[in-house]
Amino acid sequence: MLRLAPNQPAIIGRASSNSIAIRSHQASRRHAEVRWDGGRWWLRDLGSRNGTRVGGVAIAEAARALADGDQIEIAGCTLTFVTRIRDALAGLPPADTAGGAAATDDQLTLQGIDASEITHRLHESRYLGARPSRDASSAGAGPDAGAWPTLFQLAYRVASCQTIEQAAELTLEALTAAVPQAFGGVFLRGSNDGPPELVTFLTPEHRSYRWPAAAMVEALLSAGQPILIRNLVDDGELQAADSRGDLSVQSALLAPVVLPQHAFSAGPSAPGQPIGYLHLYSGEATELTPAELELATAAAGVLGAAVENLRQHGRLVRSLHRSRRTVDSLRRRLEDSVRIIGSSPPMRRLKETIRRVAPSDATVLVRGESGVGKELVAGAIHQASPRHDGPLICLNCAALSPTLLESELFGHEKGAFTGATEQKKGKFEAADGGTLMLDEIGEMDVGLQAKLLRVLEGHRFERLGGHVPLRVDVRLIAATNRDLAAEVAAGRFRADLFYRLNVVEIVVPPLRQRGEDVLKLADHFVGHFAEKTARAVEGLTPAARAALAAHRWPGNVRELKNVIERAVVLGSDSWIDAEDLALPTIKAPQPADQGRANAAAAVPEAAAGSAHEPAATGDGEQPLTLLELERKHLLEVLRLTGGNKSRAAAILGIERSTLDRKLKRISQG
Repeated sequence: MLRLAPNQPAIIGRASSNSIAIRSHQASRRHAEVRWDGGRWWLRDLGSRNGTRVGGVAIAEAARALADGDQIEIAGCTLTFVTRIRDALAGLPPADTAGGAAATDDQLTLQGIDASEITHRLHESRYLGARPSRDASSAGAGPDAGAWPTLFQLAYRVASCQTIEQAAELTLEALTAAVPQAFGGVFLRGSNDGPPELVTFLTPEHRSYRWPAAAMVEALLSAGQPILIRNLVDDGELQAADSRGDLSVQSALLAPVVLPQHAFSAGPSAPGQPIGYLHLYSGEATELTPAELELATAAAGVLGAAVENLRQHGRLVRSLHRSRRTVDSLRRRLEDSVRIIGSSPPMRRLKETIRRVAPSDATVLVRGESGVGKELVAGAIHQASPRHDGPLICLNCAALSPTLLESELFGHEKGAFTGATEQKKGKFEAADGGTLMLDEIGEMDVGLQAKLLRVLEGHRFERLGGHVPLRVDVRLIAATNRDLAAEVAAGRFRADLFYRLNVVEIVVPPLRQRGEDVLKLADHFVGHFAEKTARAVEGLTPAARAALAAHRWPGNVRELKNVIERAVVLGSDSWIDAEDLALPTIKAPQPADQGRANAAAAVPEAAAGSAHEPAATGDGEQPLTLLELERKHLLEVLRLTGGNKSRAAAILGIERSTLDRKLKRISQG
């Protein structure tokens, strides 16, 4: 705003030296003047080409007396004459974000208190648009070219700021360096929707900061447009007195800090609504100009972009920290889930083997009885390998028919077979960059074994019904409870695939050979299931520990886990006693060789021969074959469980599907 001094007429026109410069070719260089005479304000046209109008009526050569609220029209610009500055500020219309004010670059308002004032308001700084051409020679054809280096350096410097406070300080320093004798501050909203707060300020030496007038701030926040007020000396309404009571501000401007268009969201600020403002003021010796208002508006735009980038960066950093905490938590849980518990000599040898084989990409064959934890060993190898950030995919080869198993391994295209309603990626694709574990690989169909061998030898493969060759980077870990060498001899397993899988063989010892590990595992499972079920369980009584140590564990670790879970869930005391364990009373025969998986639940402990030789019962009866002994044992378990196959499978420590397959085999034998 520019105060109209009674002893100084205000010239309006296109010339930049005028009190009000109108950048329009329709305006004459000296178009009109406002002058104080006889106790009133008068408007006089200075012989302009397009004339001057008040209330839509052209004025004659004689001066026209101005009344409160008069609308003055000059070269497409509308100015309002008022007698109170607050009335003018409150009447500013909102910013036209749709570009409806493109007919003029400036809107000006004549205002008065006792001596009227002129408000200079801006829709958008030209510095935020395209740079003017070099041959722009007319007055007001574009911003001062000397401001471009200031804005370029400002944008470059704020881009490297780490905090919003730093960006605000750099913006204010750049502006006060470019505008002589100017001082001011930067106000920004925080994360809430409260009023903007002072972030940083710059004042003359030994002088206090001059806060902007409340009327100016209210007008800027409601209209969202920059405001320049000039001739403020001795105006107690629009400036604050210093510690000595002097009013020394000559002019002041406010430029809104608005977020860039791409940043508008459901946050505290809507599109076009300022998140703060930049305040500049000058002393008595100098006066801010419309060109400097444009420069400040552009600098505020640069600051707005920096604020949004820094806020977005902060959100991303916080999100990254949350993601890292989640990943670390999941990694710890995964490590706990694949942590091998036990310190017996067999387990120490197993852990050492895992440690040595994990860093390589060698194919591993994990052998052991059902329930010993072969999948746990595969998980430990994966977690200790360079592929630990990749996926670990497990597939049970015994649970699916050959056709479905092939689809699960290699995937299928839509329409490849009945029921294939969409394309599906196989486990090899899902495990790309990680590890694929094939459990019970001894159950795989011979025809599918040949396809698996080709993939393991580096050949490409295609989805079922597809024609696009695929290649993946996968480490394979196979697991079985069978003696694959015996299966090869019997013609049920390909010898070439066996040799390809058996690069590194790991034999997982049964639980009965692990000594005190039984009690360590039991304590671990007690704590795990007590936490899972939210039960206050102190531990195992001496009687329970003795019962666990004496049991032979035909179902291995899986059986122990199920026993402890049942005791925790059904127990009513804070200590688990022997009677809570409900250990099976069946005296299970023991295998002669830990590598012969088919004899795991059927061969007597005294047997020492081959798995294909008849076995002695040890009680004087006629020796039985392995198939007959297995059949007898399975039927006895089923009898004791009343034909409940799921319970029988749990007691035997095998999967329900494995029990069904064994029953089918003995019924056919």
